[in-house]
Amino acid sequence: CYYSRYPCPLECGFSGDTTSIEKHLSQCDLLLVSCSNEGCNETVQMKTLNDHLTKCPFNIEPCSYSSHGCRDKIYKRDMEKHLEEMYDKHLILIADVVKVIPVNYLTIS
Repeated sequence: CYYSRYPCPLECGFSGDTTSIEKHLSQCDLLLVSCSNEGCNETVQMKTLNDHLTKCPFNIEPCSYSSHGCRDKIYKRDMEKHLEEMYDKHLILIADVVKVIPVNYLTIS
């Protein structure tokens, strides 16, 4: 019957008529969804998706030295390797920043 109440098949505790169950199922916290990051094959519950996305090794992030001029964007999983491989480049970027600090700013009174 259309007006009968049905429980969510994912057992989240929601119940509703046919129309509301269909709508609910597309956004239920217990719905299994795939990570949207290319290369990641993780499937997580909808309620944990945001947490997964912040920790996903397939997130593409700016280099930790982006504020110093490194424009590289790296998978989170590859950041440590990038930092090791680009150590010299990052030192040069930092040295360039230090060069532009006014001398009187560095003078100790």
